Amino acid sequence: PGGQGVFRITWWFQVKSRMRVGYKIFLPAYPEDLAALPENRAKHKFVNLDHFPETATSTWESGAIVRHVFSGRVAPGAYRFLFGFFESEGSGRLVVKTDRSPAVEMGRFNVTTLAPESRLSITSRPRL
Repeated sequence: PGGQGVFRITWWFQVKSRMRVGYKIFLPAYPEDLAALPENRAKHKFVNLDHFPETATSTWESGAIVRHVFSGRVAPGAYRFLFGFFESEGSGRLVVKTDRSPAVEMGRFNVTTLAPESRLSITSRPRL
């Protein structure tokens, strides 16, 4: 792909109970145009944007409100983002929805190349 599009997602988490594990954030981005994928991601059909939050989830206290900001770069285009938590040392995903699903559909967003001071901001407020 050519130039990179920049995006920023801000989450606010209301912690319902303490987590004993340092979960990693599950954040796949599925492009509408598969040609936007880097060659090493083509067979997977998504960009892997998994990452640890700045503050380990194992330190989040019950009742706290935790802000997490993630900035990423992908080829410009339309993407469908999913969100969830998983254990990086295991295969377990944390259930994040009442239907027992391990992922939240964040929706479709257009990522474009913009001036450095401009960014796409996606805000989501899942409850944990």
